[in-house]
Amino acid sequence: MISGVDAYSSLANIASTLYSQGYRFAARYYCSNGSAKLMSTSESATLASAGHKRVVVFQNTNNSYSYFSSAQGQADASYAVSLATARGQTSGSAIYFAVDFDATEAQINANIMLYFSAVSSVITAAGYYVGVYGSGMTCRKIRNAGYASYSWLAMPTGWAEYSTYTSWNIKQTCSTTISGVSVDIDSANSVNSIGGW
Repeated sequence: MISGVDAYSSLANIASTLYSQGYRFAARYYCSNGSAKLMSTSESATLASAGHKRVVVFQNTNNSYSYFSSAQGQADASYAVSLATARGQTSGSAIYFAVDFDATEAQINANIMLYFSAVSSVITAAGYYVGVYGSGMTCRKIRNAGYASYSWLAMPTGWAEYSTYTSWNIKQTCSTTISGVSVDIDSANSVNSIGGW
């Protein structure tokens, strides 16, 4: 088992500190809404130089059912590919897409499934794999539908199937602060099983 971190803000200034403390991967954001959480090309290079596998998740808001549709999935995936290309993200690695709320089974089966169907078409055509971030039920159903190859189990223990979903590639476990930067701690079985690059 290995540990990594994910963060809303840049990890560039603490990349070496994180590695020295035993963290082996760093997860950051792609987005298209101009948010400061976007991982820059320079931050990506700094994380790699410090020894980290980089993991990315696309998220604008993605925290309510109204966000999700086939058209939104196509738009998000297309933008994610452009960001990945600009950052030199390696073909064959993964781009995760977030479902950052406790979606019901009916919601997953409807617009969220349509969103990931569109995402999968664009991402796989570009040479990447799709990952899904969300509840255990979200991860299970999206992967079982064939629209994601990787899954990242979200931290909230009250979300559907948190305790029973065990097929995750990354598991978000707790929040903390390291050298003044707020981060979430994540676990994975291997640095090579997370879709990083």
